[in-house]
Amino acid sequence: MRPPSHRHSAGNTARHRQQGLATLAFTVALLALLTLVALQGARLALQERRHGTAAFQQAQALWAAQAGLAQARARLELEARMGVVQPRGRWRGTLPDGSAYEVRWEIHPAPASASTPLIGPAIPRQVALRARGRSADGSRSHGLHHRLLIQPQASDPTALHVRPLPGGWIDGPFEREDMP
Repeated sequence: MRPPSHRHSAGNTARHRQQGLATLAFTVALLALLTLVALQGARLALQERRHGTAAFQQAQALWAAQAGLAQARARLELEARMGVVQPRGRWRGTLPDGSAYEVRWEIHPAPASASTPLIGPAIPRQVALRARGRSADGSRSHGLHHRLLIQPQASDPTALHVRPLPGGWIDGPFEREDMP
């Protein structure tokens, strides 16, 4: 019996090379396609993260503006109970998460002198509150306008009462120049 021959014919060798090149080309094309899919997925994930961060920062600015309005209203109610409300002013504050607010208010119609506080019973007056909240990193801001009414209490005419006006809210992403 003859031992098997290890010789390849010239036709077999060319065919094996062609199959090897086709396999290599297919593998490289598949790897390129998978790389493009992975890069697109990473780009979309980064874009979603940016949108999520921007939405959180906008919400943080809104929460800061709302906190500023709540603080201003509480302070105005306290001053009204004491019988002394300044005709205009400004408060600033920083929240524990690093976001901040600024609230400005003005009373209409204003007393004769801009520095004269309202003392004791007065005609009903509107208070315009304008708050601007800023996200912790300062990249987003949100503004709120609110109108209140200061008037003598029915049960005690010497005390003032602060109440919201119907439709007194305006909400929006106001810019810095919108603040007085």
